[in-house]
Amino acid sequence: MTNRKPRRPDVSTLDLVGGPERLEVELHEYDEQWPDRFLEHRRRILEALEASGASVEIEHIGSTSVPGLAAKPIIDILVVVDDITAEEDHLDPLLAAGYELRVREPGHRLVRTPARDVHVHLFERGDPAVAEYLLFRNHLRSDAEDRALYERTKRALISRAWDDMNDYADAKTDVIVAIKARARARVRAGGRPADRDAPALVEYHSGMTNRAPIEDVPIEDVSIGGEEIRLGQFLKFAGLLDSGGNVKEAIIDGEVAVNGEVDRRRGRQLHLGDVVSFDGRSVRVCP
Repeated sequence: MTNRKPRRPDVSTLDLVGGPERLEVELHEYDEQWPDRFLEHRRRILEALEASGASVEIEHIGSTSVPGLAAKPIIDILVVVDDITAEEDHLDPLLAAGYELRVREPGHRLVRTPARDVHVHLFERGDPAVAEYLLFRNHLRSDAEDRALYERTKRALISRAWDDMNDYADAKTDVIVAIKARARARVRAGGRPADRDAPALVEYHSGMTNRAPIEDVPIEDVSIGGEEIRLGQFLKFAGLLDSGGNVKEAIIDGEVAVNGEVDRRRGRQLHLGDVVSFDGRSVRVCP
């Protein structure tokens, strides 16, 4: 978690607005429009938060963020904020923009569209859940065997009747834990995605707007000796750029991509498994 003092004490109980909901959504084959739907709501979220000046990171997570993976047609979005308790900076503007509150619990807020087809998860910067979401997503994007295992598990479970969507999510826990363990082991070993998976990653990014060119080049692994590092620091640490001035210029000019999407924030927090691309090189963040 961050070291800054929270604006107020966080909530201490779970508030599930509307109570349990029956799972009535079927799995769909991967839809190439899902990344565009994410980008549409990413813009909507940034516009909603612009007036408050909130500094946020926004990531596409969940099964719709993994090319080739069947999923419920619900776009999951991760929004990382400085202070989860400062709801007037982030939660209130999102509600004003038309999203509806579903979950308020310690460390986490969830809002969604009235149609329930987009879920926006808010977590505080430094919350372990952020790294967990990205670790799982990045691993499934690059490991065909675990991607297939996860899809088989979902298909087997979704064929049952579930009175509460959260029960369906909980039933996947054992498989998710096992996949994350393999993901951590591979990251520790400095393993890179198998070559057979590279086309899926390129295909995912090909539909994005506002992005840096993606080239089919080997991904280098760079150990940072920890779990997080800022984008500007990593560019110098990995030898992609050699000075602060060059870093600032390259980022502002849109020449740097994180996981295939341009990011113009030097302070962007990188996590294990993130891939940074610049000037024909792609480098993965490793412990």
